[in-house]
Amino acid sequence: MKLKVEKIVIILICLSLIIGLYTLYQRTEVEKQYKTAEIVLDYNEIKKLADSSDEDLSYWFKKFKEFGAESVSIQEETINLLIEAGYELRAEIVSQLVKEYKWQDSYHEEIVSAIKENEIKPVDLIISTEDEELYSYIVSGLEERYAAEFHERHILDDVYYIVLKGTNDDIYYSETDKIINIDGKGVYESVKVADSRLMNIGIGYDPEKISLAKEAGLDVVLRPINFPTYNEKLADAYKA
Repeated sequence: MKLKVEKIVIILICLSLIIGLYTLYQRTEVEKQYKTAEIVLDYNEIKKLADSSDEDLSYWFKKFKEFGAESVSIQEETINLLIEAGYELRAEIVSQLVKEYKWQDSYHEEIVSAIKENEIKPVDLIISTEDEELYSYIVSGLEERYAAEFHERHILDDVYYIVLKGTNDDIYYSETDKIINIDGKGVYESVKVADSRLMNIGIGYDPEKISLAKEAGLDVVLRPINFPTYNEKLADAYKA
């Protein structure tokens, strides 16, 4: 009886080895078909490289193309990225805006009134610009990607305002600071608003970036940004 059990165990072990070897063989055969790997450049990283060198972005795209790069990954533009790029644009979280000295002087009285009446809420984001083309670009991206109730627009005294409707979940905070007295005893804890998700949602792709990559002979890989609150149109916007 014992000998019979040992034979069964040996047979099972052999079967397991055969199955394992066959699986390994299949995987090896499949991987043999993939003899190359595509090099995808990250637009933002190559931009940093160009900024730190004596050559422009176009030069580096063409150089990496010579080295075998096939495509460039381009992320959607965001309000933060537009500000960092130097566009004439202001964006402020309302809860932080109202803490500034004489903040009312920087906004039209209708906007000020809406904030005071809580029609524009502390978690909302106010975007303003005097650049009509930039305003149209942002509005077009918002309409293409998000529900109509997500934003409202105002044109007052040649200033273009966009209010993005936020929620508590959209606010990002810094780490908690512990405030102590001279004896080192804790008095209270404080957190500060660091950013808003609304500053980092996708609003469209920059056609100049896409054109620059294509002029260098590179394909473009678009990277959409998912905004969980309104993502029903994400795939359609990407396809467009």
